[in-house]
Amino acid sequence: MRGEVNILPLSDKFLWTSRVTSHVPLKTVSSEINRDSIVNSVQLIHKTLLDYGYKRPKIAVAGLRTHMQVKVGYLVKKKSN
Repeated sequence: MRGEVNILPLSDKFLWTSRVTSHVPLKTVSSEINRDSIVNSVQLIHKTLLDYGYKRPKIAVAGLRTHMQVKVGYLVKKKSN
């Protein structure tokens, strides 16, 4: 497994995060995401949480909207009439 796990303090609890991609241009993100990279990221955060004593960690997965367009430095440029 390769990847990165980050810990963000939130008052008296922590938010543990892992990413499927990191430090890649936004226009290449969707081509870097595949079944293996997603499974690797979930396995990495699961193993890390087990190593830190969480017996049954709950893991949420957020997705990428694949129909989004990248144009002119913005996520979407609206058409003018």
